[in-house]
Amino acid sequence: MVITRDICGRLFLAVVDRDIGLRVYQLLAYGPPPIRPDCCKVQQLLNKAFSLFAASSPPFRRAYCATQC
Repeated sequence: MVITRDICGRLFLAVVDRDIGLRVYQLLAYGPPPIRPDCCKVQQLLNKAFSLFAASSPPFRRAYCATQC
């Protein structure tokens, strides 16, 4: 997983997974929970990454949802 920010401030998540391949998702601060199976899997990966990162860093101010680009 790679999280990047473009020049407009949008957050993107690139994921390489053996089940879903290479996909790029835009991270939105507000949005409905994912419904599609691949988006749900990415959301689980993202939640796990955030929880691991948050355990060693100050807490995040908001949660993000993954939507496929």
